[in-house]
Amino acid sequence: MGIGVASGDDAARAYGQVYCLFCKTGQERAVVRELNARADAVALFPVKIKTEWRDGHWENLQKPLLPGYVFVYTANPMPLARAGLPGGVIRLLKDSDGRGDLRGADRAFADWMWARGGLIGLSKAVYDGERVEIVEGPLKDMGGVIVAVDRRKRIAKVELDIVGSTQRIWLSFDFFQGDKRS
Repeated sequence: MGIGVASGDDAARAYGQVYCLFCKTGQERAVVRELNARADAVALFPVKIKTEWRDGHWENLQKPLLPGYVFVYTANPMPLARAGLPGGVIRLLKDSDGRGDLRGADRAFADWMWARGGLIGLSKAVYDGERVEIVEGPLKDMGGVIVAVDRRKRIAKVELDIVGSTQRIWLSFDFFQGDKRS
């Protein structure tokens, strides 16, 4: 799959730091492979399951969650100089204090991604008129806000706080009318 390796919430906390690299779009998997070949870091490229209609049936495909972003989990500080970063990396993201390691909500999001192996699967949502409620799956505990729904494509635009800013991301859902939750 090439998105990285994970083995639970505690594993991410075993690393001293978590960083976010901004990469050329399409180079994320190569950056992950290069970093994972090193002994001092584990990287993952967040992906989502997207349901698409193909050849007369619905198909679940893996698509980038945050194109251009790679999370790096390491016990050692990442080099801040461009020379120490893999090819395809544009820069190490830093906060307003000039620190590159993720903290607060950004670290919590990175840990959340780690616990899921870098993969956001389908969530179940119940809709009743205009009201939509996430009842099962990875987004139930994430606290995102659904801002738009396309029931025909089985997707919803979800607003999440990720990497220091509010992101609006289209995610696939299993939608159920009324109170069907199984």
